[in-house]
Amino acid sequence: MRSINVLLVVSFLLVITLLVPVRNLKAQSTLDLSSEEIKALAAEAYVYGLQQVVFYETRYATTQLKSSPTYAGINNFWWLRKPITPEFRAVVTPNATTLYGLAFCDLSTEPVVVELPAIDDIYESFQIMDQYGDYYFYAGNQFTGRNAQKYIIVGPGWKGKLPDEFAAAQIVNAPSSSAFFIIRHGLESYASEDLLKVTRYQNQTSTTPLSLWLKNGRKGVATSNRKKDPANFPSFPRMAKLTKKIVESLEPMDFYRLLSLVLNDQTMTKRDDSLKEVETLNKLAMIGLAEGVEFDSGKLSASEIKAFENGFKEGFTTVKKSMPSIFLNMNGWMLIKGMGDYGTNYMARAVIGDAGWGGPGVISHNGAFCFADNKGEKLNGRYRYTMTFDTKDLPPTTEFWSIPIYDIQGYFIDNEINRYTVNSFMYERGEFYVDDKGVLTFYVQCDRPETPERLKNWLPAPQGPFRFAARFYGPKSPLIDGSYAMPGIVKQKQ
Repeated sequence: MRSINVLLVVSFLLVITLLVPVRNLKAQSTLDLSSEEIKALAAEAYVYGLQQVVFYETRYATTQLKSSPTYAGINNFWWLRKPITPEFRAVVTPNATTLYGLAFCDLSTEPVVVELPAIDDIYESFQIMDQYGDYYFYAGNQFTGRNAQKYIIVGPGWKGKLPDEFAAAQIVNAPSSSAFFIIRHGLESYASEDLLKVTRYQNQTSTTPLSLWLKNGRKGVATSNRKKDPANFPSFPRMAKLTKKIVESLEPMDFYRLLSLVLNDQTMTKRDDSLKEVETLNKLAMIGLAEGVEFDSGKLSASEIKAFENGFKEGFTTVKKSMPSIFLNMNGWMLIKGMGDYGTNYMARAVIGDAGWGGPGVISHNGAFCFADNKGEKLNGRYRYTMTFDTKDLPPTTEFWSIPIYDIQGYFIDNEINRYTVNSFMYERGEFYVDDKGVLTFYVQCDRPETPERLKNWLPAPQGPFRFAARFYGPKSPLIDGSYAMPGIVKQKQ
């Protein structure tokens, strides 16, 4: 899942922008290492830095690339205002049951005030992530209730005076000056009244720099009334071509150049209290990836460049192959474990940075992938499948569940009934056929079912390979430890 969610790799316009040079950096020196040593360290750099590189590139698309449809500037929300449909390619494995808001904030100069409206009728969650993929703050109906709320997010280096009205529980001390805010509102249907309901709540939500908040009478300024101030983080021209399918778009030198920018970004507060982190950074410095050093592939020899390319390929392959290590087997579904709280587990962090960047911590919601049927054979639209639930044993959540279907790349599929998911909202509205024994069977196939009952429960599949990425909002323990008997996907006789 290259974004449970969330997650959220944004912008796909291929527009060249001017280079903002890296200042005050010494030139990269000649490497005094063998090709095999460079390759090994380059592979380690890929695993260590993939999450941060995707963060940096995604932040660029959101805060600096003005031609991007998701451009919002720094310290300001960008809102998804309509449901995600197949033509939307800015997010991999998107969700059909929430609308998103996201913002990248720079807390190095001043705090940011977040204001959330009272919401008593739909799902809402607000979360903050640092550049390492760790979430350190949650708010919303699951966590802090449904009343109107406000918080002040304070960067680690800020020394000013906070406004008197903020109580201790409203003060969030961020571990890094770089922050990614994401908010999700439940979208119970694609009906206009449900869309308008979410839009109203989006318009009442704000993230406002403290100085602007004070100037505005100690109130937040809505996105629609905010100037979209661009950030000025260092960049290079090819970054504009990397905003679509970031992991797959990266060339080796793109990656190492981006990682060099990450390591030299003073807003991305380092974890200098971790022995493993310090040891890792010391090793990467041996190949010119270090604070105070500009990575310049033009200064590398042909054999050194080849070693970096081979290390990149090895890191890329290792991360892909390591995907099963971060999952629990839940009756054939790959249930994610430990997402959003990686610490120094660099491999788990890299796998999610690849497959589901921005995915939340499990206390918010959990996800499960499915690529194969109950016999272990890869899913393919050449065949027909069923997925059968006992309605007395639906996925146990406090909020809701959703089971969207994607092509193998992780995008929604055009179909004649515009159905991209089955979910608990649809079940509660009585949209599915349930037999007299309480059995709910979904028919997963690319051709239209012939009977009315099966048509009601049809989940259209593509003609080729496909996959699922289920979400469970407010998961109960069986959806955390993998003990829930999630129905397998059963191939039908042709």
